[in-house]
Amino acid sequence: MVEGTQRRLAAIVSTDVVGYSRLMGVDEVGTLDALRQHRAELIDPLIARHGGRIVKTMGDGLLLEFPSVVAAVECAVAMQTDLALRNRGLDDDIAIRYRVGVHLGDVIIEGEDIFGDGVNIAARIEALAEPGGISITDDAHRQVRDKIDLEWRDGASHEIKNIARAIQVWHWSNDPAPLAAAISMPGVEPSEPDSPSVAVLPFANLSSDPEQSYFADGMTDDLITHLSKLSGLFVIARNSAFAYKDRNVNVQEIAQDLGVRYILEGSVRRAGNTLRINAQLIDGTTGGHVWAEIFDRELKDVFAVQDEVTSEIVAALKVTLAPDERSGPSKPPTENLQAYDLFLKAREIHLRHGLETMGEAAAIYGEARDLDPNFAAAHAGEAAVCAFVARFNMFQFGTPVANHHRAQQAIDKALAIEPGNAAALCVRSSIFSTLGSHDEAITTARQVVNSEPNNASARRILAEALLIAGAAKEGLLEVETALRMDPKPDLHDSFLTGEAYFLNRQPERALGYYGGVLERDDEYWEAYNGVIIANAELGRMAEARRAVDTRLRLWPVFNVQVTALHRQHWNRDILDYWISALRKGGVPEWPHDFKGDEANRLTGTELSGLLMGHRLEGTSQADALPFSLENSLQGIWKFEIDNFELGGRAWVEGDSWCYAVDNGIPGRIERVSHFRNPAGTRAQLNEYVWAGPHDVFRYSVVD
Repeated sequence: MVEGTQRRLAAIVSTDVVGYSRLMGVDEVGTLDALRQHRAELIDPLIARHGGRIVKTMGDGLLLEFPSVVAAVECAVAMQTDLALRNRGLDDDIAIRYRVGVHLGDVIIEGEDIFGDGVNIAARIEALAEPGGISITDDAHRQVRDKIDLEWRDGASHEIKNIARAIQVWHWSNDPAPLAAAISMPGVEPSEPDSPSVAVLPFANLSSDPEQSYFADGMTDDLITHLSKLSGLFVIARNSAFAYKDRNVNVQEIAQDLGVRYILEGSVRRAGNTLRINAQLIDGTTGGHVWAEIFDRELKDVFAVQDEVTSEIVAALKVTLAPDERSGPSKPPTENLQAYDLFLKAREIHLRHGLETMGEAAAIYGEARDLDPNFAAAHAGEAAVCAFVARFNMFQFGTPVANHHRAQQAIDKALAIEPGNAAALCVRSSIFSTLGSHDEAITTARQVVNSEPNNASARRILAEALLIAGAAKEGLLEVETALRMDPKPDLHDSFLTGEAYFLNRQPERALGYYGGVLERDDEYWEAYNGVIIANAELGRMAEARRAVDTRLRLWPVFNVQVTALHRQHWNRDILDYWISALRKGGVPEWPHDFKGDEANRLTGTELSGLLMGHRLEGTSQADALPFSLENSLQGIWKFEIDNFELGGRAWVEGDSWCYAVDNGIPGRIERVSHFRNPAGTRAQLNEYVWAGPHDVFRYSVVD
């Protein structure tokens, strides 16, 4: 070996544009512009996010190096999936598709370049990939087969020029059928997907007890989940299906409304330990029955009935099952029917999304989990509620930090029982996002999306992770895909859709979703934030100001600083854009219309001398209550007001007083400003002003 030449093991990726010469012949300028756009907005950011580097460009292709095969394949899958979305609706003459090859091998390092057989093999197997697909060598396949849940097709052994041994190749094909369907937007009629499509309407409760509706809803939920996991079906998500609950709407109208061919409807009658389920599959184009059946079973056979219904639908629609979908009856989630019953009750309460009922839902999930410690869904449900409570700082259900730890423990237990549990992984992704661990959030959510592409909730979790990480365009693609599966999203998901459009600089479309939320619930506070920022960006200042006034009536503390605090885990550029629009719309900077004079703002040096090792006393502005704040020289603080105490640690950063609250939201740091009050006196305990996100405090140093 030449002196100075180095070798290392690397994950090598080769990419190439399919039909590049033909594309250039059709539209040279348009093709080059599209390639530049794909590189800048999608491909280069994905490479960086997965720890890769671009070794060199080769005409229309790229040679990449990654620290691991897992990172390389995850990046390639994300790239091919998102490119399929970008190609949605484009003619083949202009759609840009890549082939990708991945190999784990030895490379020679010369400066920034790499050479050797490893590079040649990656390039050769890339040519074997399908358009929009990925080919990997057996060496790479061994690294990812147990770590990434993808279906790899055996591509046999291939003789490769100048390589002494045959190379075993594996293929992954990105089938964009469900993704390529037109997105359902307000006022736009959804198109029917290529694969058989079905919506499961809420099963009617025919039990003598109206309170048993939760059980009928649970049957519907479980059937939607079963069917959604089948790759050969396109299934409408729960939110949109339940929009028709207790409504007398013609089945054919529903099918047209949701853009599906088939509707599954039915009823549940539960009496003691017996169960009657009536199910019927209807052709939405003709209104005729495709299949119908009545199941009279004992209650203990409820999971078997769900499997039977799923099998009958597969047979009726002639759905082709993938190899791993032919394994026979699914394993029951629990053998304890009382635990299952409690789980359904908890889920029904949980899905109301009422702040006042989250504690009740968590308690019932906990009861189900205690009855069957191996019930993964109960652990995942408990995790979701506790994570929600922690995220929104809801002390009425225990401290945020305690709920955060409870959520983490429940996730760990759910995944120990069922490693691929989608609900638990989605909660884990949300927690990562809240903690600002964006790469982990995206990777975790993408794991669910890759294994369950029909899971609209998982796509929205991924969308939110991408959006707040700064990948706004990628986030919007996931939101739009979710909208096709769930064209009638609930309030939270509608709000998220508005955020996706706003962060992609489409305020008009964002406003439609924000306003739509308020039409359904005029006390959904965050939607007013959206109306403010969208109108501000559109230059409609009067409308923005009216929304500010309404927001202040609903929550007088509303201000820029508190809103920034709740979003401090966002990517800085995204947050700055969002906050600048809030200021443009006329939102006050601090609570209670306090306006700080910059000439009187205390510097970091002044803050250290004034606060560290001293005791403050004064009065809050909100309720005119006396308070005290003790700060040790080590930065330990204790705050007391009206028999309420908080504590934590504090420090000076720049010209801000920063503090973290013990038992508060993990990782949340509050940064506040202090000002001199020229008119204040020691006798009145108001020589200084502490402008916090939730209140304004006037004080003096007394010790």
